[in-house]
Amino acid sequence: MKRVIVIPGSRGSKPATALQRIGRAAGLSMALGVLLSGSGCAHTSRAGASAGLSDPSAGPVTKVEMDPVQIEAGKPGDELVAFDAPTLFEEAGEHMDGNRFSEAVESYDRLIKSFPESGYVPPSIFNAGLSLEAQGRFVDAVERYRRVLDEFPAAKVAKDASLRIGACYAELSRWPASIEALEAAARRTDLNLSERVETMSRIGLGYFEISDTVQAERSFREAIAYYQAHQEEERIESPFFVAMAQFYRAHLSHKRFREMPLRTAQKQLPQDIEALAKQFMAANEGYVAAIRFKDPFWASAAGFHIGALYRELYDTLVKAPVPVELNELEKIFYSDLLKGQLRNLLEKAQGVLQKNVEWASRVGVKNGWVEKSSEQLEELSRLLAAIETQPVGPTAPTPTREPRPEPPRPRSLPRGDTRPRTVL
Repeated sequence: MKRVIVIPGSRGSKPATALQRIGRAAGLSMALGVLLSGSGCAHTSRAGASAGLSDPSAGPVTKVEMDPVQIEAGKPGDELVAFDAPTLFEEAGEHMDGNRFSEAVESYDRLIKSFPESGYVPPSIFNAGLSLEAQGRFVDAVERYRRVLDEFPAAKVAKDASLRIGACYAELSRWPASIEALEAAARRTDLNLSERVETMSRIGLGYFEISDTVQAERSFREAIAYYQAHQEEERIESPFFVAMAQFYRAHLSHKRFREMPLRTAQKQLPQDIEALAKQFMAANEGYVAAIRFKDPFWASAAGFHIGALYRELYDTLVKAPVPVELNELEKIFYSDLLKGQLRNLLEKAQGVLQKNVEWASRVGVKNGWVEKSSEQLEELSRLLAAIETQPVGPTAPTPTREPRPEPPRPRSLPRGDTRPRTVL
């Protein structure tokens, strides 16, 4: 059986090995002597220390405030194990830094159980949540974050815990729960610019996923506007979430573009083409604006979607209705004119995607969007080579292509989206 002796102290001490700190307070030999005699206890050890320090020749007494220390003794001959909250906290942090997340959770839980009154408990609960997130255990992570909010609402990590709850529910595709948690976080008055932009953007993502495009667009627009209003007075940590908001605003225009009809009526067709062009330009300009934030992930995704947008316009115009009032000769001229426009669209798409691949290569970005851009370039080359023989009109076959691309889902977001561990 192991025996555990607790040498009490007070919070606020700097991390140090437990045995070093015992030695400083009371003399290492005395602490071990008390322990091995089997008659030692906390007040005996402290009394011995006080007696030693009361020698007038030793000068003024210095009081050292420390966290409690636990010493575990196993069978005779076993090595003594001494530990305290700061030591366990540092040990757990080293596990996190080494991606040993299960071991990190064990160390944090040991600290929480052994030293429930320590100031290290709130960040330990929070960091354990981060470690659980890293293992994909999002339900367990939510439980830790909620514990921070319930038991330590005034703790430094409570703010981050409120944001992580919404993020974890997003990873679980529990969008209503994510929205609820994030809207509660948005009501906090202590969010900085980065945190508020993230919260608003994540709320927009939740509404996007439940197909409430009106609320989604409002949230994305407000996130961008808030950033623009405060960017001069407060530096943002990363452009990731403001770029995300801009990307999704563009994608909402892209979705509306896809839903635009092209009807054959003589008066209706020009109006439909004008509405189609309007949504095309809104999506194109929105994606370009997302690229300007220079976040590698969203810039490469936006570059690919611009190329896809041009390709989708090509697909739409290939099958566009031929004006009914044209005679046979006029239809031939119409077909030639349309093919010239189609060639122009394919060349523009090709140029955008080529720039996306070259930019990614230059800055060292490697992700699925860059790979998709390379694949799309090959298909565009085939379409350009066959443009002269491409039939046009409602009965024309649609060229073979991949399904229309959708925006990234939370699980495809880069790992850097997870907060670093909290330290004291």
